[in-house]
Amino acid sequence: MATRKANHQAAIQRRAQDAVIIKYERRIAREIARAMRDAIKRYYAGDIAVPLDVAKNEHAMRLNAILNDMWREGGEAMTGVIPLLKRAQGRHEVKEFFTAPNATAAAANFARLYGGIRITEISDTTIADVNKVIADGIEAGLDERAIGRMVRAVAPIKSASRAQTIARTETAAAASYTAQSIAELGGVEMMRRWVSSDGERTRTAHSDADGQERSMQEPFEVDGELLMYPGDPNGSAHNVINCRCQVVFDLPE
Repeated sequence: MATRKANHQAAIQRRAQDAVIIKYERRIAREIARAMRDAIKRYYAGDIAVPLDVAKNEHAMRLNAILNDMWREGGEAMTGVIPLLKRAQGRHEVKEFFTAPNATAAAANFARLYGGIRITEISDTTIADVNKVIADGIEAGLDERAIGRMVRAVAPIKSASRAQTIARTETAAAASYTAQSIAELGGVEMMRRWVSSDGERTRTAHSDADGQERSMQEPFEVDGELLMYPGDPNGSAHNVINCRCQVVFDLPE
């Protein structure tokens, strides 16, 4: 089980991430709803050969701008809440590496490594949702105008639900990646401790992982998977989506 100190630090990190999540959740929701409305409009306008592909590409371009801002702010948020490590009894000299420039660079690297596939997955899902409404409407014998109304009616509901998940998952992943990256810049072998969110919706496997300690390059074992940190992009969806766990860094005793 995580120590009281670790739980306190994790709570501070979580609050910093929550501020970013709340800010971008609204932007993502508006963008998804906009893309759904645009897709159905293009679909029935008939002025281009592959209307939904065009809508998806434009959606992806706008998502790229939003998510890159969110990943950057999620990473930079960690610089203000992870305490700068101090010398411990003269044994370690630790540079002040939790700085905004280092965080910005690490978050940008996260976007380069994982941004493309994340944006593609999100935009694909948006268009798939529109396609499903169209297919259901056609099966029900509805005309174009009625199907258009169905898409516009479902867009705010669908976008709000998805935006919350996207904002939380992506902010946590970028923040965790950034924290790991800039911690490695210190050149000191630190201990990393997994701290679960300890809420009602916390996965049992994540609660079981609470308090696991690992070296800098050693992954945690969570639900049978090896994760370097919460939200690890290499983890399966059921293990990373909506995860609120944190990793706390500390000098070894």
